Amino acid sequence: MAYGRLDVFWPDGKYETFSMEAASVSVGRSSGNTIMLDTDTISRYHFSITHQDDQVQLTDLDSANGTYIDGQQMQSNQPRILQGGEEIQIGHLRMIYHAVDDMPTLPMSALAEDTQRIERETVGFRIDVYGPEFAVPPGSHTFAEVSITNTTDVPNRYTVKVSGLPEDWIRINRPELDINPQDTASIVINIKPFRHSDSVPGSYPVKVVVALKNEPETRLEAEITARILPFGGFGMALSANKIASGEPFRLHVHNQGSAGLPLFITGRNKDDQLNFGIPTPQLILAPGQRQVVQGEIRTKKTRLFGAPHEYEFDLLVRSRDDAAFLAAIPGHFVEKPVLPGWAALSLIALSFGVVALVILGVILVLQAASPDLAIRSFQAEQSRVVQGDVLGLSWDVTGADQITISVNGQIVRADISPEISTTELETSAYNGDITVSLMATSNNETISDSLAINVFAPITVDYFEVIPPILVRNVVQEITVRWKVTGASFTNITGLEAFTTTLLAATYGAEETLSGIAGVPSDRFAATLYAEDAQGRNMEQILTIEVIDPTCVPTNTEIILHVQPDSASNVVSTVPGGTTLVVDRRDISGAWIRAVLAGGVTGWGARADLSCANNFNVDALLAEITTTPPTPTESSPVTPVTPQATLRQPTLPVRPTSTPRPVPTVRP
Repeated sequence: MAYGRLDVFWPDGKYETFSMEAASVSVGRSSGNTIMLDTDTISRYHFSITHQDDQVQLTDLDSANGTYIDGQQMQSNQPRILQGGEEIQIGHLRMIYHAVDDMPTLPMSALAEDTQRIERETVGFRIDVYGPEFAVPPGSHTFAEVSITNTTDVPNRYTVKVSGLPEDWIRINRPELDINPQDTASIVINIKPFRHSDSVPGSYPVKVVVALKNEPETRLEAEITARILPFGGFGMALSANKIASGEPFRLHVHNQGSAGLPLFITGRNKDDQLNFGIPTPQLILAPGQRQVVQGEIRTKKTRLFGAPHEYEFDLLVRSRDDAAFLAAIPGHFVEKPVLPGWAALSLIALSFGVVALVILGVILVLQAASPDLAIRSFQAEQSRVVQGDVLGLSWDVTGADQITISVNGQIVRADISPEISTTELETSAYNGDITVSLMATSNNETISDSLAINVFAPITVDYFEVIPPILVRNVVQEITVRWKVTGASFTNITGLEAFTTTLLAATYGAEETLSGIAGVPSDRFAATLYAEDAQGRNMEQILTIEVIDPTCVPTNTEIILHVQPDSASNVVSTVPGGTTLVVDRRDISGAWIRAVLAGGVTGWGARADLSCANNFNVDALLAEITTTPPTPTESSPVTPVTPQATLRQPTLPVRPTSTPRPVPTVRP
């Protein structure tokens, strides 16, 4: 029986999956492995996976290029336990280990402080919801626990549904279950986003609905938040592993993660005999983006005569995120001299004399002469950079013995080898305009070049809040919205139209307080704050405002609910004292309140017989004007009674909160 699965992703897009059944599985390029992968970027026997005592462990077998799990390099011969969802990188291969345990049955823990308890006496059951406990990256999983308590005297069957996430991210171990009277049963909601670049990171509001199987309108709802983290990963491949003189190399890179990925590309040669020219050594790839990086390779010394010579080299790609993952892909560079080896002997024999001396002199000069000290180019990845980001620098310098980088006259990189043509500058310590200088030194001669760089603070949300954070359904209320975004040139807010008809300005400043926004909420809604700085960088933050039902409780032993706000009208129901009633309307006089019963049935009760929650003003409930046909008298003929006309109270006027301010441009 399989205990796990290993998915292997190749740089060219090929995908393979291997079932893990044997107690010991070896992975490498040799045919003697359980899983043989035909690539020279990994070792013959690279790592092993063992399954013993319900534990799965991975061990690096002293591989040449190492084994990385979730961006961290493992120590050789030191086992690490796998839980499922780990990303494994060897050479240019990316793998995901999946534990085969998609529907675990977990015991419910004792009621935690952050457990939600939702109950209404009219539905006959209650639910307790806990979790998810932690944020997860795609490929891993977390879970929420839900317990259902049947508070009636009869057995019932319940259904559980979850929404708010892609369906294939969610699995419920018991979507339907039977519960005996006064008993409690538990379910587990597994949340496992796919490890794919389309799995957008962020906070997802997830709705859990528990309902009676035969009465789906009798239900309770809870909301949890699933926090999905970004994950990183990239693949790379050379179009050709052997490159001849004068031919460019083409490196394919692919961001396989779910967040933007900055990369830094360099080259190296074991004997330090090659120069690598990479016009764009630094780039940022969007999630799922592929890009081709082109460059050239040349020898540091030119050979005029001789047979072709082959050099081994590596192209290095390092992620500039927190993982700082480094991967190498090998290649071969073939140098082709201008003339074959026999040509030199022929020329010497034919020339014999002055011509031979001239040729020999030229050869000696070419081999002995060193290039003049010069800075051919010095450039930065960008002239404006967010404070805290890494700034990539690259240059083309000839004839130098050493290179030094300084910022505002203070040296930050000293004694850089002349063979290196790129570096990175950490900008956390700088703000505003800075001068980055490159100094090249040869013997007693020094030359320099400088770049003007602007370091600016990123857009930061200091606060964004709606007061009060919880509103009451069908009640006229006022809210205050306030925010402050450091670094923003303008902001705007959307989503409040679900609550109010107040006209808001198209744009606001970086810091605003909007008071007295009146409206009537019908359901939870989300307010979105958008901010943009002078450079066009932008961000959004979403704030969800919860909406709860207004409730009242009979003050006496029972209360009679009528069809109309009139004690002479027909009786709808008699409700025992202490029962919590959800209310949604008052009559125009304010003497009656309408309650909502199971199945959507409504009834009017005298306000004097009800005690309402203190989180809302009863007089602010939406009012309904009802017209009742006149009661027939003995002196007047009886006429058919037409249905009652119910008129909803017009929307209350709300006052504008601020005056729109003109701005040069408004982002659509």
